Amino acid sequence: MQALAPLTETLQLGTRVYQALVDSIVNGQIGSGAQLRPDAIARQFNVSTTPVREAMHRLQNDGLTTKLPYQRLVRS
Repeated sequence: MQALAPLTETLQLGTRVYQALVDSIVNGQIGSGAQLRPDAIARQFNVSTTPVREAMHRLQNDGLTTKLPYQRLVRS
């Protein structure tokens, strides 16, 4: 996955994480069936899990991820 864009952008942090994840999905860096773990993504982007969870919720609403039992989220 790529790094987040510089803070000079006025986007909220959750939106920036969301866009970085979408870019990674579109570019094939996150393949189909890959499990998305909020704690690992938060560490990678050096943010708390709150904006990551917000981004993951948006990914699910957009049909890019699927929620499985036990709160697991995978790339559709």
